[in-house]
Amino acid sequence: MILGWGSAVYIFKEEGFFSSECTESYQRSILNGTCAESCVSQDAHFNSILVAAVASYEIGGAFFGWIFDQYGTGKTRIAVNVSQTVGILCLAFATQDTSWLLYLGAIIIGMSGIMVLVTNMQIGNLYGEKRALVVTFLNGVYDSSSCTFMLLKVFYELGATYRQLFLGLVSLTFIMWLRTFFCMPKHAIPWPPSDNYEFSWRDWKNTKQARESGSITSCKSDDRFLCKRWVDIKENLLTKNFVFMNLWYIVANLRHVFFISAFNAWVTINCDSECACVSTWTSFFGILQFFGVAVAPLMGAFINSVAGRFEDETSANNVSCGSSLVLASLLGILLSTSSFILESVGNDQKYIFIFTTCLFEIFFRSSVYSSQANYVATLFPFQQFGVLYGISMSIAGLTGFLSIPLFTFVMNNLQGSFATLDIFFIIGFVLVSIQPIITCFSVDNKNL
Repeated sequence: MILGWGSAVYIFKEEGFFSSECTESYQRSILNGTCAESCVSQDAHFNSILVAAVASYEIGGAFFGWIFDQYGTGKTRIAVNVSQTVGILCLAFATQDTSWLLYLGAIIIGMSGIMVLVTNMQIGNLYGEKRALVVTFLNGVYDSSSCTFMLLKVFYELGATYRQLFLGLVSLTFIMWLRTFFCMPKHAIPWPPSDNYEFSWRDWKNTKQARESGSITSCKSDDRFLCKRWVDIKENLLTKNFVFMNLWYIVANLRHVFFISAFNAWVTINCDSECACVSTWTSFFGILQFFGVAVAPLMGAFINSVAGRFEDETSANNVSCGSSLVLASLLGILLSTSSFILESVGNDQKYIFIFTTCLFEIFFRSSVYSSQANYVATLFPFQQFGVLYGISMSIAGLTGFLSIPLFTFVMNNLQGSFATLDIFFIIGFVLVSIQPIITCFSVDNKNL
C-alpha cells in the first residue's frame, strides 16, 4: 500500500501538510483550492517520508524474518495486523499541526506491509514446480495494493473527507484478521511439504507445535539439511551468489525507491504545475500499479520457462535466477532511458514519454522484487529464507536512504532536472548485470 505514495501525496498536499514551510502565495493557493508552483521544502518532506518508510521495512526485514522463522506464521501475522491498524490510525488523525504523524504512520504501515508479503510467499511451497510462478504472483498482489491510495484519491475528489477515508481503511483491516485465522497456517509451511500436509483454523486450538513445520526450531538436530544454524547462514551470506545479488539489488531498489518517492515532484515539473495534468497522471499511475498483479506472474512464467530447458536442477536454478536479474536490469535501463528522453522532447511528445516511463516502472518494480524473492527462495535453504531475505532487504534499506540526498541534489542543484540521475542509473544497471550474466553461463558451479 505504501508504494502508492504518489496518490497519497496528492491528498496530503490538498490538506496542506507541511505547507507552513512554503511561500505565502502557495499557502493561499491551498486555502483557495487552486494550483501553485511546487514547494521544494514540502516535496522534500514527502520524499523523506516515503524513503524512511521503505528503508525502515527493508532494514527491519532481517529482524522480522527471524521472528517468522522462530515463531511461525500465526504470531507474526497477529503482530502485523496490530501494526497495520496503528499505522493507518496515525495517518487518519494527522493534521497540519501534527504533520509529523505522517512519518510515524507511513513507517509503521511499511514495516507491517512487507511482513504480509513475507508470510504470504511461503504459500508457493504448496505448488511444487509452479513455486516461482506463485511467488511472483504474490509479489504482484503486493504491487497491486499500491492502488489503495489511488482509490482514496478518487473518493477524496468525489467529496469524502480526509478522516473518513482513513477511518474507512482502518475498518478494512478486519479482513486481515479473518484471513490470519481462517486462511493461513499457524506455523510455517515446510519445503518440500509432505503428501499429507494440510492446515486449517483448527490448528489454533492445538497448543502443541504442529507435527510438521517449516520452522528451524522444529526440525531434528541430526538432520543437517533442516537444522541450519547461524554458522551455515554466515556461509551463505558470503557466497558470490548472495553478495553479487545484493549489489544488483542495491541499484535496482534505489532506482525504484527514488522514482516512487520523487513521483509527485517529477510529474508536477513535467506537467508545468498544471493541476489537472498532475491529477490525471497521478491517477493513471495508480491504475497501472493495480496491474502489478498481472505483470509479476510474467516473470514467474519466464523463470519457469528458462528452468525447464535444463535437466540438471542446479543448472536450471542458476540460469533461471541469473537471467531474471538480467531481464529486470534491462527494464530498469528502459525506465531510465525513457525518463531521460522525456526532458529533451517538446510538449507535444512529452505525455508519450510520461506514459512509457510509468509503464516501464510497473514492469520494472514487479520484476525486481519478484526476482529477488525467488532468487533467495530457490538458491538457498528454505529454512533460512526469512533471515536471508530479511538481511537482503536490510542492505537495500540502508542504501535506500541515498534517495533523500539525491532528491535534494536534483531539486536544488539541478533545478528539477532528473536526466543526470537517469544516466547514473543506466550505468549502474550495466555494471551490476555483469555477474548475473556470468551466472547464466556458469551452470556447473554450485557456489558462484
